[in-house]
Amino acid sequence: KAKEHTEEIQYNEDVIEATGLFEYDDQDIDEFPYRLIRAIKYTEMICKALSSFNSSLKLTQKRELIDAIYTYPRKIIYAMLNPIDRNFDVLCNELLKFIEISEISKNNGEAYKKEDIREMFNDYFRAEFLSVIDHFSEICTSSKTISLLTDKEITDSCERIQKLLIVENSGNSDMLMREAEKIIKDCKDSDIVIMVKLIVRKHIICNKGLPFRKKQQMIDKILGKQANKYLL
Repeated sequence: KAKEHTEEIQYNEDVIEATGLFEYDDQDIDEFPYRLIRAIKYTEMICKALSSFNSSLKLTQKRELIDAIYTYPRKIIYAMLNPIDRNFDVLCNELLKFIEISEISKNNGEAYKKEDIREMFNDYFRAEFLSVIDHFSEICTSSKTISLLTDKEITDSCERIQKLLIVENSGNSDMLMREAEKIIKDCKDSDIVIMVKLIVRKHIICNKGLPFRKKQQMIDKILGKQANKYLL
C-alpha cells in the first residue's frame, strides 16, 4: 500500500497508455528472453495438463507428459545459467574490479578472492535450480498425480532432486524424509546433499501445522543438531 501511494504521488501528472496485447515487433519473437518465456509457459501448461486432465488421459499420454515434466525444466535452467557459465571468468574479474574500486571487504576485513565469487555464484545457481524445479513441481503435483510422478524410473541426480521436490509439494513428510535419507546415503556430491537439506528445511518452515515431534525428527535425521535451535 505504501509503495502504491508513493507511485501515485510520483506519477500523478503522467499520462499512462495501455499497450495492446499484440503490439510487439515480430523481429523480437525469436529473441532469447521471449523464447525463454515461451518455454516456461509451455512447460507450465504441460504440468497443469497432467493434473487437470488426469482422469481422461490414457496411461501412455500420462507417461509422455511425465517425461516432459522431468526433462523440460532442466533445459530451461540450462538456458538461464549457461550464459553465466560461459562468461564465468570475465564476470569474476569484473566483480573483483568493482569490489576493489568500491573498497568493499569481508566482515573480517579480508579482501575478496576469485574463490569467494565462485562460491557466491554456486549459491545463486543452487537457488535458481531449486526455485525453477520447485515451481513446476508444485503445479504438477496433486493427490491424483503423485504416484505417477514418483513411480517414474529415475536416471540421475537432477531427477532425484526433482522427485524429492514433488514429494515435498505433496505434503507427505514421512515419504520426504525417507527419500531425503536415501539420497544423502547414496550421493557423494556435496551440492546435491546441500540441496536435499534445503528442500527439507523448506518443508519444515512452510508447513506450520507440522507436529513438533515430526520437525524434531526431520532436523535430527537430515539437517543435524546445529539447525535445531534456529528451525524449532
